[in-house]
Amino acid sequence: MLKFPDRISRNLLLEVAGRCVACGLCLPHCPTYRKSRNEADSPRGRIMLMSAVVDGALPINRHFYTHLDQCVTCRACEDVCPNNVAYGQLVSRVRAVVEPVRRRSMIVRFMRWLALDGVVASRTGLVWTARVLRVWQRLGGRALSRMAGGLGLSRLVGLAETLPRVPARVAWADSYPAESEVRGKVALFLGCVASVLDVETLGAAIFVLNKLGYTVDVPSGQICCGALHAGQGQLKKAAALAYANMTAFSGKRWEAVIVTASGCCATLSEYPQTHGRDAEVFSQGV
Repeated sequence: MLKFPDRISRNLLLEVAGRCVACGLCLPHCPTYRKSRNEADSPRGRIMLMSAVVDGALPINRHFYTHLDQCVTCRACEDVCPNNVAYGQLVSRVRAVVEPVRRRSMIVRFMRWLALDGVVASRTGLVWTARVLRVWQRLGGRALSRMAGGLGLSRLVGLAETLPRVPARVAWADSYPAESEVRGKVALFLGCVASVLDVETLGAAIFVLNKLGYTVDVPSGQICCGALHAGQGQLKKAAALAYANMTAFSGKRWEAVIVTASGCCATLSEYPQTHGRDAEVFSQGV
């Protein structure tokens, strides 16, 4: 039997799902539907499946999990929805509801914990993972992975081929002063994976802002925005990360909080919708 934790209620989920009128305007914008041409992998198809499961009209089985898991939560459908269906929040909340009754092996549970909590939500874990990947690449990791392909480890080969080159670690300073006439002060959100893989973009943002006359502060204590945890239905952990970020960015006044990753920016700006009115002051500056 499904249990609805915290502020999640069955009626709330059904109400959000009920806003979908199945007009189909979202279909051309859904990457999984364009790939599969399967209606169950479209936003309106998934909404119907989620609504039926929450309402008890459809059993939870592997087919339901497959269609739910294949959603990448890009939320492109929300931009074209004429009825403003909060699809991203609906998917995250339904995942949170069905996760407790989902059967996963101990290995899968451990790997999920390691990836989300041991790496993504841990600054130390991110740094050490980046170090390991840099060493692996310098030792010819891609060539080694191709050899592993001959041993039947094709999935490892696929991951290795798509892995970007891991840059050298950057020790971010607490503040970067403006280089011209001072126009103001802003704060920079580093993110999780971006802080070790997309350092070039973050560095470029600091450079441009300094040239424009803005001092850039990099508050300590900031962590993952919580989008990845929310997307996996781990709403309590996502809330903990949100409050950690709000605490890290409190106590000072900035012109704005600058974010270079669009997914993080959307998540931070929507903290009031997911974490209450306490987040309004922070999110207004994002």
